[in-house]
Amino acid sequence: DADLQNDPRDVPTLIGHLDRWDAVTGWRVQRGDGDSLGRRLSSRAANRVRTALSDETIQDSGCTFRAFRRECLRALVLSRDRKERGNQAWALRLLGGIALHGNPPDVALADIHYRQALTLAEELGMRPLGAHCHAGLGTLYTTTGCWEQARAELSVAIELYRVMEM
Repeated sequence: DADLQNDPRDVPTLIGHLDRWDAVTGWRVQRGDGDSLGRRLSSRAANRVRTALSDETIQDSGCTFRAFRRECLRALVLSRDRKERGNQAWALRLLGGIALHGNPPDVALADIHYRQALTLAEELGMRPLGAHCHAGLGTLYTTTGCWEQARAELSVAIELYRVMEM
């Protein structure tokens, strides 16, 4: 880990939890000294928006220290092979989130995954997934400082959640 925020000695602990969970995420209790004030503030803002919109319970969704069962990572390939477009859309949205929370974030890849997921969600009438994709794009744009785009995506997500009473 280049910024020394993830200790490789914690890998066995992460893997040890995969007997009960499909995915395990790390939690940066003591963040590295390399984070600027701007990065910490934007991270806090993005976490608050993401938590408010998604009601997630992950302590540190920005931490890229993660472990997944092999079957979970094969979900996208399998859903495409089997033409299960709904599952493919959900897998793309999850991959967008993974790319977004990289260190550094893979902005282009996150954008591609979220947009592909959103296109499928709209074609299939999967409104909750569409709202989650807009929220992910809003978080992505917040992270990159594209405030107008972030506001637009988050406004769409909020309106979709409101209409669906979520």
